[in-house]
Formats: sequence, structure tokens, C-alpha cells
Amino acid sequence: MKDIKSHRSCFLGEHCTTKLVTCSLRALQRREIEPVSKRRVKATVFRISPRRTVHTAVNYMTCCNSFSSNVVSKEIMLRAENETEQLASIVSANVNFGDIILLYGDFGSGKTTFARAFIRKILCDPSLIVPSPSYLLMNEYKVTREIQGEIKKFYVYHLDLWRIESSENLPPIDLQNILHRGACLIEWPAAIEKLLPYEKLVLRFSFFDGKRKVELSMFGPKWQCLQDHISNF
Repeated sequence: MKDIKSHRSCFLGEHCTTKLVTCSLRALQRREIEPVSKRRVKATVFRISPRRTVHTAVNYMTCCNSFSSNVVSKEIMLRAENETEQLASIVSANVNFGDIILLYGDFGSGKTTFARAFIRKILCDPSLIVPSPSYLLMNEYKVTREIQGEIKKFYVYHLDLWRIESSENLPPIDLQNILHRGACLIEWPAAIEKLLPYEKLVLRFSFFDGKRKVELSMFGPKWQCLQDHISNF
């Protein structure tokens, strides 16, 4: 059964209408449920459409003169939650169309903290309620950004594939269209990682000596340039 609820929420001092669509994963896989948008995404979507969009500017990373064709890794100890939020802020400030960020880690390791801080930074709303897409599979956020001197619509797609065991169980998602429209942040991405482009940022959260630790794997020249921006950690 499809259950649709509409309610009001506060977004940057303005009100927006939020539509919540829920359905069973099994029914979605049988394609018995009409997707929210055939063109955008053939999956369950929690769409946030503010009446007044947010204008932000992308701070492009100044790339180093040389980079490795192989993956570059860096480990960071996160001594407090605010350090996880600072890392998310650095990454989100440089995100662009087609970017993919994958989050691995056990429950409570820091994935959710990072994801929420990442989305709040992009939408310029530190108090924004960021619901988990665990049962909806994907949440979509819309923002306008200044990119290379132009104001463009930019979408952030937050996926949580915790319940998806393999790519065969994944509902049809138009990944190419998603990456054309914005960036993709994926928690529990094991089922889909092999289907993704090579260039991406992978964060693996874990616990070490009573503290949280994250290993960043930077695939491709853009993400390898992130090293200079996180050198103080």
C-alpha cells in the first residue's frame, strides 16, 4: 500500500510542503507502485521542495600539480563529533555535479553524523532536520549554487542501502540522471559500488582505541586534491 502524507516544515525561516511517500520494498521491486518521478528516479523519494531556494557558492579545490592514477588514502582520528562535522563541511564545500561519496561503517561509527552535517552545510541550514533514508532508500534535496559564475539548480541525493543485499535487489535508479543533476551521498554502498564510476570519495568509519576513525580513499584527481584541505586533521 502507498501511504502519502503532507505536512509543513520550517526551512530557513520559510515554510515548505514536504511529501512523504512510503511503500514496501517488495512491491516496489515488482513495480506495482508508480514512482514519484519516472524521469528523475524510479525509487521511493522524500522530496524537499522549499519555496525559496538557497544560494551557495562552490569553492573549487586548487589541485596539486601532480596526482596519482591510483587511489590515495588518509586516516583521520575523530576525537569529537564536531570534528566529523568539520570534515563534512570541507567535503561539501567542494562538491560538484557528478560527485559520488560513499560512506562505510558500523552503526554508530559516524556515517549519519557526517551525512547530516554534509547536507546541512550545502543547504546552509545548521538546524535542518535530515531524516534517514533507510526505509525510503533515497532523500532528495534541492539547492541553487553559484558554479563558475552561473546560478544553477543543484540536487543532493542521499541514499541508504542498508536493506539492499546485492545490486539484483536494488530498485531501478537512473544513476546517470542523478549524477547529471547533482551529487550522490550513499550510506551502506556495498551493493552498488561496483556499478559506480571510478572517480569517487570513499569514507570508512570505524572505532579505534575508544575513538572514531575514518579512512578516506580518494579516487581520481579531484578527490586527491582534497588532501591539502584536510591536512590539519
